[in-house]
Amino acid sequence: MKTPNGLRKQAMALMPGMRRAAASKSEYAESRFSSGRVGARLRSGGEGQSLVEFALVLPLLLMLVFGLFYFGLYIAYFQSLAQAVGAGGQTLAHERGNTTNPCADALTAIENASPLLINPSKITLTVTFTPYGGSPVALGGNSCAGLSTDSNTELGGKIQGGNILVGASYTFPCPIPWSKIVCSPLYAQVQEYVY
Repeated sequence: MKTPNGLRKQAMALMPGMRRAAASKSEYAESRFSSGRVGARLRSGGEGQSLVEFALVLPLLLMLVFGLFYFGLYIAYFQSLAQAVGAGGQTLAHERGNTTNPCADALTAIENASPLLINPSKITLTVTFTPYGGSPVALGGNSCAGLSTDSNTELGGKIQGGNILVGASYTFPCPIPWSKIVCSPLYAQVQEYVY
């Protein structure tokens, strides 16, 4: 079968264009996989979008991660303070007749029982005593020398058989120094029966 002359000439005319297209594809592949790959990607326009999106989302992601971390730290500090106040309340209830200042001993017990707290000397103690058959009396924070006797007219009744409410507050260190966020102090309390 013979092909007409016209078709052969058309086919030959298309061949140089096909050769150029093949050559440009190989040049594109070389530029894509060579050292100019990053520049070619940035010039194309679509690939830099993910970098911009990551830069916009990163601060929010970091705030979320650090916020969760500091919330966990806040809970751990509160748990440590609550356990320490329990130990201090038991010390105060049991040692009221054995020492001259049981509140100072209770504060020392609280400070020793809270190893997680960074600065235990920042703990503030509050003590409220309810004598047996009497009304509640708020005592001074770190000193309650009057509780060392069994009967105290100043407190309005017998100490033994009464209740002691021991509370302690601790200022949680704010984790963000450049912000104006005020961290609220941690507060824990326990009520003990005086033996």
